[in-house]
Amino acid sequence: MISPMYAAASVYVLFGFAANVGAFTCRSVGSIQHHNTCRHSLRPLVGVVSRLSVGSRRNHVPVLLVAAASSSRTEEQEQEEVSSSELNQPKFLADLDQSSQRMLDEWMITTSSQQCSIPWKFQGHDINCRVNRPGSGVGVVDNGVVDTNYPTTSSSSTKPVIVLVHGFGCSLVYWRETVQSLTRAGYTVYSMDLLGHGRSAKPTENVTYSTELWARQLDDFCRDNLSSRHEEDNIVLIGNSMGSIIALHAATGEFASESSSSSSSPAAAAGRGRPPRPYIREHIAGIGMFNCGIGMNIHSITRDEKWNPLQRYVLDAIFTFLESTVFGNVALMEWILDKVVTRNFLRKTLLQLYQNAANPEDKVDNELVESLYEPAKDPNSARVLSQILTNEAGMTPMEVHAKYGPFLDDLPIHVVWGAADTVTPVDGIGEVGQLYSALSAADDNKVTMDVVQAGHIAFDEAPDVANGSMLGW
Repeated sequence: MISPMYAAASVYVLFGFAANVGAFTCRSVGSIQHHNTCRHSLRPLVGVVSRLSVGSRRNHVPVLLVAAASSSRTEEQEQEEVSSSELNQPKFLADLDQSSQRMLDEWMITTSSQQCSIPWKFQGHDINCRVNRPGSGVGVVDNGVVDTNYPTTSSSSTKPVIVLVHGFGCSLVYWRETVQSLTRAGYTVYSMDLLGHGRSAKPTENVTYSTELWARQLDDFCRDNLSSRHEEDNIVLIGNSMGSIIALHAATGEFASESSSSSSSPAAAAGRGRPPRPYIREHIAGIGMFNCGIGMNIHSITRDEKWNPLQRYVLDAIFTFLESTVFGNVALMEWILDKVVTRNFLRKTLLQLYQNAANPEDKVDNELVESLYEPAKDPNSARVLSQILTNEAGMTPMEVHAKYGPFLDDLPIHVVWGAADTVTPVDGIGEVGQLYSALSAADDNKVTMDVVQAGHIAFDEAPDVANGSMLGW
């Protein structure tokens, strides 16, 4: 039987939508103060260790995790209990009315936009990706292949092309409200599942998962799928959490400094073994962020300059212990994904993340739950997850801005942050929210920022205000 600390520290990061596990861990398990008096003491670290096993008042997900890990009920029993308690006539009629409304909404979407799957590989691995276009009759698919010779509407041809980048543990599914808002406004929207996520391939041999790898995937995708359609001159990347830091890496071309195996693009094949020049950097028109993670995993936190050497040493020791006993323990990860991660468990966890929605139960529907449940049951998911949680975390947003300051200062960046975000709080540890708050208040750059009444997944939880802010930009 694993301890409550193991359960709380490991299960949440599987599907908590957190781009950085450490930022959430530190935020939910202890309040590390930012004042100078605390920077030179170990008092903040005591709070971290002492609360690892009990969770937080602000976020009750760890409590659910411990309960789920210690429960002996099967998923079928859980579903049977839910069914027996909810089968009543008023609830049935309400569900029927919601289903009818959803069918009507889906019909309206299909008549105002065209959605197409795109067959594409990254480094030889299948990637689940799609394009949504405004209007009907464009982007037609013939036998599963996108017609590259379709005409573009006059309204969309003058607008930038949008590429969506999801966060940790997620997929293109949760962009549903954003895609709908953007296509109705006349934008062409591309989205994909990152390698190791969603319905994309989950290789574990000869693959090192990193923000650089995903940034190269994004770059190769745009080169292969946008240049042939003459859409490359205005690319806007929109990310969520970890997807935002990936967008930063892709926009600056930081990934090009890393060694990379050959990509799926013809340009790479013709490059005599050298990676092609960064593509997005030459065509980027802006970056949109629905909050921003600090890195791929918890190690990014230790690079914060506020820590003194002793505090950094203790944090490294804690994270190394978690890696060796939890995150790097593939057998434990497999057990958690197999036994703990049930549909009912995911639904409960998602309801906590969507608690600021007008109707959380309606938002956390079967489509959203399945988008997390199915990938978790993939045979390679545990090894992929273990890599993500233990590999090099990559450059933080602060480091990227420091290195590419002049380039990013001249690039329009719009940040939408949920005021009730308990995963990556706007004023939380890691100080990413503070970074963009300060940049948006300065006059020497093109950063703008809105703080909206929503949580971590603001664009799906409160789509009118969150997506409205992005459209207004």
